[in-house]
This record gives sequence, C-alpha cells and structure tokens, in this order.
Amino acid sequence: MGTVDSANLGRLQALYFHLAGASYEELFDAWIYAESTLARLAAANPDAAAREAAMTPYLSGDVDDVAHDDLDVYMSGHEGFHGALAALADNRVIQVTFRAYGQLVAHHFATVGDVRTIHDVLVDDHLELAQAVLDGDAPTAESLMESHLANVLNLHKEQLGDLLDGDVEWL
Repeated sequence: MGTVDSANLGRLQALYFHLAGASYEELFDAWIYAESTLARLAAANPDAAAREAAMTPYLSGDVDDVAHDDLDVYMSGHEGFHGALAALADNRVIQVTFRAYGQLVAHHFATVGDVRTIHDVLVDDHLELAQAVLDGDAPTAESLMESHLANVLNLHKEQLGDLLDGDVEWL
C-alpha cells in the first residue's frame, strides 16, 4: 500500500468544488475551520509525550528556521507543521480530509505567489501554536490557528487578485 497524501485528495476535491461552483471564499472558510479544529484536537490529545515529540522541533527552531531556496522544499517543510498537528488529532479521517483543504490552499498560494515572503510571520505563529499544543491548551491553539490563517490569507489576498472572484479552479 502506498503513502496517503492529503494533497491528492485536495486536488480531487478541487474538481468537485469547481463543478459545484464553490467560491474561494468558501474554500478559505472551510480551510480556517478545518485547521483550527485540527489545532484544538491536537492540543486536546491526552498523550503529553506525543504532543511534546511532535511540537518540540517547532519550538527549537530546527525545522521552521530557514526559508529554503527551493519553493517546493519550503512548502513541504511548512506543511510538515500542519501535518504534525493533524496527526495529533488522532483521527485519520479528520486528518486526511481536513488537511486536504490546507493542501489545496497551499497549492493555490504557491501558484500565485511565494509564501516565503511572510516567512517570519509563519515561524512566529508556528512557535506560538506549538507551545499551546505542547501545553495542552486546546482553546488557545484553536484561536491561534484561526488568527494565523486569517493573517496568512490577508497577506496573500493581493497576490490572489482576480482568483478570489471566481470559482475554485481545478489545477
């Protein structure tokens, strides 16, 4: 059996969202809801050792510290943080389906801009989120993720331009 990659599901979802006439605003709303829920579930995971193992690399700066020259490598590393949170949700169905929204949005962001331009914001937000998850503070983790994604979206709206006015594209 191969590796399950929520990005594949995200690409398939994009086709269905496109056919349904779903807007980018709807996709972004779903993305913020899904990732915030994953952050809350991650922090609520009763296994403190698992939370520590998953979040420690993001607290030490070992993972998020450098904006890699290769955008694909950078995006993979950035998505690693969100994947680690999703794994802590301890529900594979929620993990795969909810991360698909994030993978789809990340793919769209990567095609219209370069998230490395907001690297410092991402690192700071991930640090705060990692600490809330490590502390087991579910409400704070959820709130921080919601703020993080709203901020990322606002920083990218200019780059997204006309894309925001149309239906979700199938890429």
